Amino acid sequence: MDDLNPYPLRVFQTAARLGSFSRAAEALFMTQPAVSAHIRQLERRFGLRLFRQAGRRLVLTEAGERLLAYADELFRLLAAVEAGMRALRTLAAGSLRVAADTTAGAYIVPHYLSRFHRLHPGVEVTLQVANRAAVEAALRDMQADLGVLGHVPDGTGLVQDPFLANPLVAVGPPHHPWADPRGPRWAIGGELPQPPDPATALPGATLPALLEAPLLVREPGSGTRAALERAAREAGSRVHPLLELGSNAALKEAVAAGLGVAVLSWYAARHEVAAGRLSVLAVAGLPLERHWYVAYPRGPLSPAAAAFRALLLEAGGSRGRG
Repeated sequence: MDDLNPYPLRVFQTAARLGSFSRAAEALFMTQPAVSAHIRQLERRFGLRLFRQAGRRLVLTEAGERLLAYADELFRLLAAVEAGMRALRTLAAGSLRVAADTTAGAYIVPHYLSRFHRLHPGVEVTLQVANRAAVEAALRDMQADLGVLGHVPDGTGLVQDPFLANPLVAVGPPHHPWADPRGPRWAIGGELPQPPDPATALPGATLPALLEAPLLVREPGSGTRAALERAAREAGSRVHPLLELGSNAALKEAVAAGLGVAVLSWYAARHEVAAGRLSVLAVAGLPLERHWYVAYPRGPLSPAAAAFRALLLEAGGSRGRG
């Protein structure tokens, strides 16, 4: 049997509601014989009479009453489908799943999600915060629509778009001998940190020397640690950590307590630098110039994911140039 065409059901529903084939024909801009033909088509399909004459009135049979209930439910569902798809397309509804590495999840993504929510309050948003390796896994396993992280290695199969500068700075306790006096100014003024001035460079303050100092690092799988290890290899050196810590907060507390020095995203360190709890170290070769990326699996994005990606690229790009 062929699939049921909804249009004869619409004709039947109209005739049943109006109690007349002629009035249904007027309402649907059809001829009365065309209405009768659609009704006969349904009666032949089901092998049941749908209407009967009661004097001069046209009334539904038991089968007609049942079919009218089904038709009403069908057209309510079709209307819901139209409304639901329209809501997704216009971002009046929908969902957005974002995964972010620990630094981006704490200091970058909430700012942009707040802006996105103001624009699209009907979209339900979830944010998963984990280290870089876990964010990549969430994207590969389709557990997240978008990822925001500091670096995506080649070979992951993920698309990645840079959207915001992410300088990595060396930090130490407030009175470290390599402390850069410009650091608090950058933090308070919302500027990005700059390399040391060669004219006033501190003797011995180099990346290899920093790597030989008591060095505090994030855990394996962290994007910040991966960037530091990559920079160390490029400098012909290696990372020999004094201590590994599992969060930026723990790392900053340990540095402020004088346990050693660390390399952090400027966005993770700037509030403590502004408050005088940490100092930016004027180390030649730093800051390491990195970017935040929005990453996603290849293929079409949902309307909500596409809108959030566009927001990051537009708004983040202007900040990244600052």
